[in-house]
Amino acid sequence: MLQQRRRSWRSCSLTHMLLFLSTYLSTAAAEWGPIQDSVYYIGNDIAVSHPHTDIDSCQHACLGTPGCVVVVWIPHADGTCLLKSHPGVAAPMANAKAVALLHRPSPMQPSSTRTAPAPSWPRSSSMTVQAASFGQMTYHYVPRAMWVNTIPPRYFTHALNRTEDVFRTEYLNHPKDDLLTPFVTVESVGECADVARTNRRTFFTYINRTQACVAHVFGGTPSRVTVASSSSMSIQTLPLPVGTVVASYHATTTASCHDDCVHDRLCVMSSVIKSNCTLMAPLGAPTDDVYAGWVVDPVTVYERDGLNIATTAATTLASGHIDVIDRIPNVTSVGDCCAHLVRHDQQFFVYDASNQACTLLTIQSAAETSEVTSYLAIAESLVEPRPLPRLLLPVDPTRLQDLPSDTTQAACQRACQPTLHQCFGSVFDAADHSCRLYLAASSSSIDVPSHANHTFGWLALSALPMSIDDAAVDTVHVFGTAHQDDHELFMSADVVAALQSPTTKVVFIYITAGDAAETNGWWEARELGTLAATKKMIHAAGRFDSMQARTKVVVSNKTITKVVLGNAVHYFMRIGEDRLMDLFMGVPHIHASAVDNPLDLYTTLIEIEGVVTALMELEVAASRPPTIRLGASEFKNFRPGDEQVDHQLHMWTGNLMANVVARHPLWSACVDQTYYFGYQRWLDLVNMEEHARLLQRSAWLRLSNAINGVYKACYPVWFDHAQHLGRQYVARHEPRQRPCNDKIDEA
Repeated sequence: MLQQRRRSWRSCSLTHMLLFLSTYLSTAAAEWGPIQDSVYYIGNDIAVSHPHTDIDSCQHACLGTPGCVVVVWIPHADGTCLLKSHPGVAAPMANAKAVALLHRPSPMQPSSTRTAPAPSWPRSSSMTVQAASFGQMTYHYVPRAMWVNTIPPRYFTHALNRTEDVFRTEYLNHPKDDLLTPFVTVESVGECADVARTNRRTFFTYINRTQACVAHVFGGTPSRVTVASSSSMSIQTLPLPVGTVVASYHATTTASCHDDCVHDRLCVMSSVIKSNCTLMAPLGAPTDDVYAGWVVDPVTVYERDGLNIATTAATTLASGHIDVIDRIPNVTSVGDCCAHLVRHDQQFFVYDASNQACTLLTIQSAAETSEVTSYLAIAESLVEPRPLPRLLLPVDPTRLQDLPSDTTQAACQRACQPTLHQCFGSVFDAADHSCRLYLAASSSSIDVPSHANHTFGWLALSALPMSIDDAAVDTVHVFGTAHQDDHELFMSADVVAALQSPTTKVVFIYITAGDAAETNGWWEARELGTLAATKKMIHAAGRFDSMQARTKVVVSNKTITKVVLGNAVHYFMRIGEDRLMDLFMGVPHIHASAVDNPLDLYTTLIEIEGVVTALMELEVAASRPPTIRLGASEFKNFRPGDEQVDHQLHMWTGNLMANVVARHPLWSACVDQTYYFGYQRWLDLVNMEEHARLLQRSAWLRLSNAINGVYKACYPVWFDHAQHLGRQYVARHEPRQRPCNDKIDEA
């Protein structure tokens, strides 16, 4: 689970945080509360480190970690410090010690070394632009180059493998720098490009030695930029990188300026503003393993009424071969234009922001033939697009690209990559194996681009089923966890395998809200995060569409939110953590409730078990599968050194799930049960196979981005557990004794 820290201190702007941290040093003494023996505060961790022989060294570590207000020391792993941003819920633990920081020393002025001039290195004699793929994404990069020379020097020599490293004085960026908080433990240039793309950034600098990835945010007025590529001229409206100009002169067209850039050994991108052509390249870097890269992702996807609508800004549809169906005035946004597209059952639109007009279009098809198949691109190009029912794409549009004559239908479909050339569709002719890619039209005007305020959109239909057919289900795999992200962290390999199976329904049941006693939007953000991670895994599996279907179900007089994505079913019970802890600890006269519905009361653990049982029965009864699997956190029979290391709610929820199975007349003998280690093994050797490991990382990146999109923080959620990814350790496996559909009618 994400560390359950109090998050209000993270809601500040990055600039304010850096200003605060840069004045952090002090000569005044700290004031501490009394040391509490045999007390463990659950959650809210912002750092974990070892070995520490006593709590005194933990206190010293806390003073050096911004946001730390509570310290817990436990004897595990030769002494471990847990630095926390909030006391949270107290629980008894033998040999543990806890202490609160009552007064932090007053700050003093930062060291004058922060004003030292930024170092610079000469550019290479030739900027060799290299193209590469990461999954279905295409990106470009230049070795021994970086976009700014204000990256702190320690980024090049010291790995930032812990959250608190980023906020130490020697790592701090000047508040005026155009830098996104760097991502740590990023494994490759491709993953750094994925970081940039996921965070809607174009430019990035990757330092291989330290695995640091900086996704840049350049200020200033956005300009139209063409990026150097051997495949086509890709045009984007972007803020220009600062300090990267290598030439500037009069030009006649964007195309001629772009051609000059392609043939200039130092140029990687160009821009034309009022008849002035500017050629640009990144700056030199200190070592060969520093890469300046960019990824062009022109597509934004909107979900409307169960449909995906893909859009590209500053583009339109070529004027030939189109018919205007309707022009709708007073449309205030692209999203509203998407809604009109769905309402009128059309395929294409162009939205004009300057005139607030939504134009619905159709394309004049060539003669229909069984030899020709058309496709429209889908988000991320990771799922199979549905062949269009008739030939919608014309034979000779203004912008197209022909592929070699020996192309296959699958290769033609995959070749349409928006990240490479703003492709929106393809046509494959089986008669001569020809393939044509269709590109949205961008203006070549050198003054005011005619399409600068236009957005082109199309209905991206998937050939994949929206959900699993219960008649085809032979396995229901249930993951019952305390928090929304426990399965991503500790059970991910088995989750990936289950989601890849076309005959497995994967059911996630989250007992708590994951609220950490907060009411500031944290639990809602965590739900969005786990759904984003599941969406990525379903995309990668390619078995189902990942469109969300959100409903509510009522079981045992409790209203539970249900979200279906493909073959995944999520149930959010949303029980507040504090009161649930009291129930688990046997505090008398206590009731727990759902954070979004205080009238949904739980007075005993048996009531909670009853709801979980009812939810499982709903999914099992629909398909009557021979195999039911359960994944949950381990809660018993720990070896010395593993006791009381995992989050209490993990273990107690694991026990609750075991009771659900044990008390059921059928499941007690037929459910295949697997219980997983949590915190006990999150620093052990990486043990996941490569496909699942990389997919877990990509899913965690989407989770981080989804959370930060609605719950603003001073650093990405990626930091919380990026160093723990790649591990799934099974504590115990209890195989089933017989198939679950043997006596299902008697249960």
